[in-house]
Amino acid sequence: GDAYMALNRYPEALAAYREASARLREAGMPYDQARALWGAGTALLAQSQLDAAARALDEATDLFRTTGNLALLSGVLLERSALLAQRHDIAGARSLAAQALAFVASQDLPVQQFYAHLRLADLHRQDLGAAERHLDAARRIAEAIPLPQVLFRLHQRLGHLRLRQGRTAELAELLLSATAYIERVRGSVA
Repeated sequence: GDAYMALNRYPEALAAYREASARLREAGMPYDQARALWGAGTALLAQSQLDAAARALDEATDLFRTTGNLALLSGVLLERSALLAQRHDIAGARSLAAQALAFVASQDLPVQQFYAHLRLADLHRQDLGAAERHLDAARRIAEAIPLPQVLFRLHQRLGHLRLRQGRTAELAELLLSATAYIERVRGSVA
C-alpha cells in the first residue's frame, strides 16, 4: 500500500490497505490494523472520497488511542485535519491539528511536532502572524533534525509565506533551496 501511495496509484494502494486491514483485524493486531486504516483513509482522501476516508481515519484514531501510540495518533489526527480542511471546516481542522501537536509537544517526537506545526501554518493562511509563528517553531525543530525531506517542506512553506508578505527576494532563495532539498531526496531513492 505504501509503495502504491508513493507512486500516486491510489486505487491499488486502497485495495492493498483494505486487504491488510481485514487480515490484521482477523489476526487481532490493532496497531498494525490502525496503520492500514490510516493508509486507506489517506488513499481515499487523495481520491476525494471524503465520507469513506473519514470512516477509515476515525477507526484508525480509535485504534491508536487504544494502543496508546501518541506519535501515530498525532499523524492520523493531522490527516483528519486535512480532511476537514478539504470540507472547508477550517476551525475544526485547526482544532484537530492543535490536538495532534498537544499529544506530541511534551514528547521526544520532533518529526511529529514538525508536521503538526506545518499543518497549523497551512491552516493559518489568512493570519500571516500565526503562520509565521508555526513556521518558526518548525524551523527550530528542523535545525535539530536536518533531514532533506523535512527541510524542503519547510522552505517551500516559508517561500509561500514570503510571497504573501511581498518579500520576493527571500521567496526566490527559499524556493531554490526547497528544490535543492527535493533533488537530494530524489537522488537517494534507489
